[in-house]
Amino acid sequence: MLTGARFGRHRASAVSVFLIAMAGASPAVAQNPPRGAVRVDARLAQTVVRPGDVLTIAVTLTHASGFHTWPHEPVVPEEFEGVNPIPTEIELADVLPGTELVEVVWPEPQPVTVHYVGEPTALLSYTGLALISVRLRMPPDTPEGRATVVLTVRFQACDARLCYPPQRVETTVRFRVESGSGAASGMLPTRPAPAFEHARGVAGSLAAGTEG
Repeated sequence: MLTGARFGRHRASAVSVFLIAMAGASPAVAQNPPRGAVRVDARLAQTVVRPGDVLTIAVTLTHASGFHTWPHEPVVPEEFEGVNPIPTEIELADVLPGTELVEVVWPEPQPVTVHYVGEPTALLSYTGLALISVRLRMPPDTPEGRATVVLTVRFQACDARLCYPPQRVETTVRFRVESGSGAASGMLPTRPAPAFEHARGVAGSLAAGTEG
């Protein structure tokens, strides 16, 4: 199995993994986030895949009220000059060898109000229910039977006054691989699975091209 492929372009230093630098102009860092501050889930757009097909995974970050996470490409306000943000990233933890990453569609961050420097400041963040679309092309020689994809999501949860140490949450999706002489390799089914459709309906429409 192939492991360790990272879907983010940012890598935090060992120091930034545990704190956001710049004393006095950054949020304090608490020991542990409250239970349920951010919940990670993954759902499939299809439950049956053919060798060579594109597999679409909806990864959702559900934030409890008052919590947010840094987006994949953080925008640091001028008031926080020197802050080293910890972006949300997805790592391909365990897939079949030869699996190809087609694309990752990240959600648009939303402004939230924080009080890290005394005065309220608007900070672009993931909040509420954030939906990330991950598309993988299965190898053409994928064997029939049950299969899994394991993703690791890394994020840092914050509230209006402080941030918590970053977390790494592993999530697994399961599906079946079936071959068929009439299948068009690489084509997605016309109707997504209900779980994926529900996740998309809650979070808003996926970016163009996610299903096609």
